[in-house]
Amino acid sequence: MADLAKSISILTRGKMGRMSYPIQASNHVFAGGSITVDSSGYAGTMTTAERFIGLCVDEMPANGETVSAAQAGADIEVYCSGEVRLAVSGAAAGDEGKAVFCSTYDNTYSYTPKAFQYVGKVVQYDSSGYVWVKLDPGNTHWTTFTSLADDATLALPDAVPGVVTVLDITEGGMTVVSSAGACVIIGGSTNYVGTDTDAKLCVFDNGTGAYIRNRLGSTKTLHIEWFGSK
Repeated sequence: MADLAKSISILTRGKMGRMSYPIQASNHVFAGGSITVDSSGYAGTMTTAERFIGLCVDEMPANGETVSAAQAGADIEVYCSGEVRLAVSGAAAGDEGKAVFCSTYDNTYSYTPKAFQYVGKVVQYDSSGYVWVKLDPGNTHWTTFTSLADDATLALPDAVPGVVTVLDITEGGMTVVSSAGACVIIGGSTNYVGTDTDAKLCVFDNGTGAYIRNRLGSTKTLHIEWFGSK
């Protein structure tokens, strides 16, 4: 999907926390858009290399132009805590507790882990494709669960080192993941391995990054906990 072309309404409930950030030059943010912050502390429209910090409260600049050099540094407000109703790809009843990640500035959300784009956790199912999410941007420690079919894979956050635990009822363990995707098992059950091996629960480097693959012979509900370093 393309970036937002206009401001959108975000449904919220309860007390919403807000933070102010200086806006990046040559930027334009719409209300409701996903906002990230760069290494200098300037906020703007989401990019995958920057950390998600919240949802934009008001359009900036209001005249529809991009931020000029003179305007750069003016504050924009973002929702950084509270509960919001989001459209999440594949959302269904029973998703309470799943971690949510943003993918693009057009407010595309999913359950697929992203290195810098953790949004928060589902607290209530709303309707098909929609859930209420408790915002928790910037957190590098999150838990989730997913149903993974036999031979299916799930990508772990890329370009950042971390530690992941993966568990089902009978199998599981803990793995150290490097920023390049290399995986080192530091403990686990007999069928928890660091290579792509049949009849095993695998956490391995597939050449492009770290992946979880269920090769245990049937669909498994996996409980995943990620401890990122940044």
